[in-house]
Amino acid sequence: MASGVVSIDLYPDHRAVLSALTLWFAVGVWLLLAVVVLGVRLAIERDRFAREARFRALPFWSRPGGGRVARWSGWLGPLVGA
Repeated sequence: MASGVVSIDLYPDHRAVLSALTLWFAVGVWLLLAVVVLGVRLAIERDRFAREARFRALPFWSRPGGGRVARWSGWLGPLVGA
């Protein structure tokens, strides 16, 4: 992340080549992380990803039992859609 920030900071200082190099370095690092972290985990734990993808995510205020926000639904309900 820091190399992306440095890239943005170098551009106004008229260092376009150095800015482009650091930008592409940041892009490469993020793509490498995405492939290694997500891709390899997906390949190793394919059944876990499939099992978790079957369930719909519910906001905590709509769970059975309500949670804290459901008790405040008098004034907070319209804001959170409860």
